[in-house]
Amino acid sequence: MKHLAGGGEEALTFIGPGGHFGEMALIDDFPRSASAVAQEDSTVSVISKDALRQILAVDRDLAVKILWGFVQTLSQRLRDTNDKLKAFFAFTGGF
Repeated sequence: MKHLAGGGEEALTFIGPGGHFGEMALIDDFPRSASAVAQEDSTVSVISKDALRQILAVDRDLAVKILWGFVQTLSQRLRDTNDKLKAFFAFTGGF
């Protein structure tokens, strides 16, 4: 979810079993852009940036799988954002 100016919150996406979030924090050095809230009991695994770097250096096959998962997720989220922007501009009449 994203905290909005004025005090509200917006759900950005819903992540099911096996999904991941927070990958942007592993890629860049910017502050988190959103928060996550579980709607039901969940098991969550955490990987630090240092641990990811060690994996990337040691296990090439696993590194490719992890990074490919990030690419697929980021690509889908970009498509979803584009669709939301198109709908917003269609609703508001454009710029």
